Amino acid sequence: FQAEDGIRDLVRSRGLGDVYKRQEEGNIWIGTFLGGLNRYNRRTGSIEKIELIPPVAGMEQDVYSKSLFSIYIDSRKRIWVGSIEGLYMREKENDDFTIWNPDYFQNNFVYHIGEDRLGNLWVCTYEQGIFRIDTLGRVSNFTAGSNHDILSNRIVFCFMDSTRTIWFGTVEGGLLRYDMERGSFKSYTGKDGLPNNTVYAITRDTRGNLWLSTNKGISRFDPQKEEFTNYTENDGLVGNQFNFKSGLTTSSGFMYFGAVNGLTYFNPAQLQTDAHQPEMHFTDLKIYNTCLLYTSPSPRDRTRSRMPSSA
Repeated sequence: FQAEDGIRDLVRSRGLGDVYKRQEEGNIWIGTFLGGLNRYNRRTGSIEKIELIPPVAGMEQDVYSKSLFSIYIDSRKRIWVGSIEGLYMREKENDDFTIWNPDYFQNNFVYHIGEDRLGNLWVCTYEQGIFRIDTLGRVSNFTAGSNHDILSNRIVFCFMDSTRTIWFGTVEGGLLRYDMERGSFKSYTGKDGLPNNTVYAITRDTRGNLWLSTNKGISRFDPQKEEFTNYTENDGLVGNQFNFKSGLTTSSGFMYFGAVNGLTYFNPAQLQTDAHQPEMHFTDLKIYNTCLLYTSPSPRDRTRSRMPSSA
């Protein structure tokens, strides 16, 4: 990996919240924990700080504009920015950013933003569940309190697949599935085979399997069979505890997951499953430290029993 000087210095000094590349212009939008919103021009190498305007008088500028966790550019080229206390939006190129619909999003920790194939926006928040913004700007809120199929209001990741299904990663609520056709949710937790109920990031391989990073390794989920296959540091991961929103699949098929102590990457197509089932050899049995079985010195002889005689 090669880091360009401007971005490297910004991340080192301010911390990284989210990154979004705008293809048409080649600009990279960077949200930071302490440095607000920045636009990096790859052609000139310059970084421009973009001011976000507080929605009401008396609100601290630092609270809104310096701690950003999500950036998304939708199909209408509107730019959405999620902060620890609100959702910002810029309609046109020369417009200012303003807090969007403060009745819903003021003082709301926006963690991730995505868009489905119908143009609806899905906003993941850390305390207030999931918000859907339709193409007319109408807002719907889905929470654990109003929907028993949602087990946590701390939603930190959303992933849109090609089957009209939206997947959400939660903190302590497992993997959450939304069926766009039926308008229904379903949760998968440790009882279903998930290694841990916190899902930090979700991505998909070419076979349609989902890959999830958690607090106990990485899990592969088959949506058709609803089966999990779990991997830990014993399988070669850099560690078992991963980090928020740190996961992606590249055009070459490689997956990258950020952990608290490093980076794990692999190509799912190149993973090999060891189907060998080793034989079990019973060599001894002890009860109260007394041997009841022993193995003959000759490897060709079967194990013979030496059971105590009954009185």
